[in-house]
Amino acid sequence: MNKKTEYALLALRFMSRQDEPDLASAKVIAAWYNIPEMLLAKVLQALKRAKLVDATKGSGGGYRLSRSLDGIPLLEVLDLFNEHVQLVDCLGDDHEACQQLSQCDIRGPLDVLNRAIMAPLARMSVADLFTEEAPAARHPAAKGARASLTACARACSALASRAAAADHASHRRSRPPSRGWRRVRARGNRPRRCALRLSDWLQATCVLPALAVDSVEELVERVAAAIHGATPGVALPEVAAALRRAFSDEGSAVGPGVAFPHGELAGLEHPVIALAVLARPVPLATSDGALHDVFFCVLSPPSAPEQHLLLLGHLARLTRSRVLLDGLRRSTAPASALALLAAAEDRQRLGPDPAPPTALVVITIAGERAVDALLVDLVGLGLHDATVLEGQSLREAAAREVPLFSGFRDLFGDPGGRRVILVEGNAAAVESVVAAVQAVCRAYPVTHARVATLPFSTRWEQPEPSAASPRTKRH
Repeated sequence: MNKKTEYALLALRFMSRQDEPDLASAKVIAAWYNIPEMLLAKVLQALKRAKLVDATKGSGGGYRLSRSLDGIPLLEVLDLFNEHVQLVDCLGDDHEACQQLSQCDIRGPLDVLNRAIMAPLARMSVADLFTEEAPAARHPAAKGARASLTACARACSALASRAAAADHASHRRSRPPSRGWRRVRARGNRPRRCALRLSDWLQATCVLPALAVDSVEELVERVAAAIHGATPGVALPEVAAALRRAFSDEGSAVGPGVAFPHGELAGLEHPVIALAVLARPVPLATSDGALHDVFFCVLSPPSAPEQHLLLLGHLARLTRSRVLLDGLRRSTAPASALALLAAAEDRQRLGPDPAPPTALVVITIAGERAVDALLVDLVGLGLHDATVLEGQSLREAAAREVPLFSGFRDLFGDPGGRRVILVEGNAAAVESVVAAVQAVCRAYPVTHARVATLPFSTRWEQPEPSAASPRTKRH
């Protein structure tokens, strides 16, 4: 919280304690709280322009509240001094400034959490800050939002603890995947990431496509009946009550026509999801009264806040696809809606195949017959772009070029036929190249042979002109 917002709340608090006809000057308020008078005067002028306080000029002038603190929304004061309540900058107006925006896959979950935090703030007045009574007691509709915020906070704490433990436990054996997670193997036998599947929580009986309802209450009853049928251990009135609390939360609206009513339900063994796609949209209890027609309802046991938050984040990523939403709105059967969701998850989980790793293989071999046979074998392996260099060791160069060392040729022999072969190829083909060199060394007399590999990546390449396309003539 910046200083201007803090001083504004202090001033409002001071004026609320004054008798109605009394005026409070900037000098008196500044002396009472030991804050800078000049900055406080600017804050009071801003409150006057926003019509939150009334001002009287003159020697006996000062400020008084224009209305009671119960009638001043907290967010109005925060917005007045540019106090944007958001977890990360990309959720605000300057989201385009983020360099990782196009590759980021956590903005959706953070947006869900940010909405859960903002929902109770939107219902709070300035008076709620200065009372010992909990805001939820003053605003019954905020109880569901507070429960949602508590679940999200517990989930964030669990995720942070889990990440910290993972940093110090790399030597421990991996635990088996929990319910709803499958380990996906990428090329190179490395796990790419764990994929969450909605099919583990969303049953066909809980998919309600082309549902015709006229109100939110009717929608709640239909969804509650579907969830009760999938979880008979929980009473139907308890399911309906949990859904009513979830639908009353303004933070459930996450996008144009899409909402995630979510909450806790005691008695569940694991999270449960219900999908309702309406034939006619209905308005939610939001400040703008926007219409919504796609509802992913999520109910979780109080003991599973981490799974609850992960599910919300997964749904947020999926519903960014307009193709998926359009397909769900056209679906008339649960099977077709589930197939669309599974296809969207596959596209998101797999993504583009990563380029296979490449390696530079350096083969040093001495023996003309062996070199000829090895070149034939490399062509048979499909390595047509190998580069062959003639080479000699320092000892060989000294024996040939320096008369002082000419006797070394008779002492050590003249190997001759030394070649250095550079092979660019898939790292998976390295073992085949090594086997080819070993086979040649067994079949032909070779005085020296060695295979070395280096990680290799092409940064830039000018394509060679095709033999079929003649060069452009210059005139």
